[in-house]
Amino acid sequence: MTRRLLLAGTTVLLIAGCSAGAEPSPAGTSVPGFDRAVDYVVNPGGPDGGVLRLISTRDCGDWLPEQAVSAWCVNMQRLMTRQLMTYGSDAGRRGAVIVPDLAAGRGAPNEDRSSWTYELQPNMRWEDGQSITVDEVAEGIRALDRARRDVSVASIELGASGTITVTLRKPSADFDALLALPVSAPRRDPGAALASGPFRIVSTGMTTVFERNPQWDQATDAARHPRVDRIDFTVVSTDAEMAGELSAGR
Repeated sequence: MTRRLLLAGTTVLLIAGCSAGAEPSPAGTSVPGFDRAVDYVVNPGGPDGGVLRLISTRDCGDWLPEQAVSAWCVNMQRLMTRQLMTYGSDAGRRGAVIVPDLAAGRGAPNEDRSSWTYELQPNMRWEDGQSITVDEVAEGIRALDRARRDVSVASIELGASGTITVTLRKPSADFDALLALPVSAPRRDPGAALASGPFRIVSTGMTTVFERNPQWDQATDAARHPRVDRIDFTVVSTDAEMAGELSAGR
């Protein structure tokens, strides 16, 4: 089974089937179901499995969390990268809700929100089976501190039971949301795109191939629900070349 998705720059074109039934008379926004896909999955795909092929004229660098700046590269990072917090996977506006990811729950702030404490879920693992440690999580938070001007970390305290307490120089009411950014993902080997999410990179080049990460556990991840076995992401030079690849069925 092959599914294709066209990524033209930052524009995503989705082609989906329509449900059977009588066609409503055109009447602008009064047509039943108008704009329903803004907040709902109108026609879920299936069955599970197969290969999803993506084609784009833009790449995402070396697939390192700190390189994910554009919105669609941030979304692509979700294939392989987990943080303490992340965005939910619901459609539309509900997808903007911040939910726990590697953390066992939302951050617990002190009264003025200048200090936030998180607990790392047990048995979180990298793609090679090694455990994700609180030290590696702390290094990701330090990377967030270096990358953004709206974050100023004074100290990070690591507890023996997997807790992480971040003290800020200034209070932050939305620190959970900042920890949902890919740049805050745990760091182990600088320059290595190690996976903690449902997919891992198995080859790179003009086409980057993602396959399922055997160390990822759906029971620990309420935000991601992968439907395919493999993703092929191909970068081409022009829109015409992209159209040619699609026409050729590649």
